[in-house]
Amino acid sequence: MGYFRDTLTNVKLHGIHINHVHMAASPGVAARTDIYFDMVRPGHAAFGLDEGYEPVLSFKTRVVYVKDVPAGSSISYGRSFIAQKAMKVATLPVGYGDGYLRAFSNKAEVLIKGKRRRVLGNVTMDMMRVDITDAPEVSVGDEAVLAGRQGDEEITWAELAQKAGTIDYELCTLLMPRVPRIYKK
Repeated sequence: MGYFRDTLTNVKLHGIHINHVHMAASPGVAARTDIYFDMVRPGHAAFGLDEGYEPVLSFKTRVVYVKDVPAGSSISYGRSFIAQKAMKVATLPVGYGDGYLRAFSNKAEVLIKGKRRRVLGNVTMDMMRVDITDAPEVSVGDEAVLAGRQGDEEITWAELAQKAGTIDYELCTLLMPRVPRIYKK
């Protein structure tokens, strides 16, 4: 902090004018008012990604297809998932072309009917499949939450980031323009 203030003083002494000076990102917003200077950058907090803030961004879609899959069937490209038993599988129209990473293949979960459903096989450019074997009531049109809350369950951006080996903020910024945005007050 002292080095930053000294640098600002030296810059001014050399006649250089800086329009905006800031040092505080989200963690500093609540912690230290002495580092605000002219402004703050609360990006992480603005998304509700920091502890103590309410999340403001969710990622949702709808089930577009439901299928019974016999034991021994492979699901998605590369046969990275083979059904060990007969299963019921839902297809969701979201993939890495939307910003839902291939790194979530066979790792992530989504929420359907308030319960976690495992992603099966590789996430493709436009689609992914999830296990709904224990939920025969799931049907085409049902909401699926990829990040956010449904009922008492929640899938956080931090949880997804951990599965992908990245940070939550990166995932939020990867959402592609083709993903419809719905703004609520």
